[in-house]
Amino acid sequence: MPTWNSRFKKELDEKALQFSSSIEIDGKLFNEDITGSIAHVKMLVKQKIISSAEGKKIINTLETIRKEISSG
Repeated sequence: MPTWNSRFKKELDEKALQFSSSIEIDGKLFNEDITGSIAHVKMLVKQKIISSAEGKKIINTLETIRKEISSG
């Protein structure tokens, strides 16, 4: 059940669920999404919003996620 489903009194129509599902597209765009997230982390480090150590941890975790998704 989607987290936003609690706002509705009735179940969503199957067509609406299919339309709002993005898992198929997410699977195709994960690499670009992770690359963008890494760029964002680098900006946060450069602007001193997060520390270099925090940035490295986040980037390492994102790279681990990328490898896990790539390997299925």
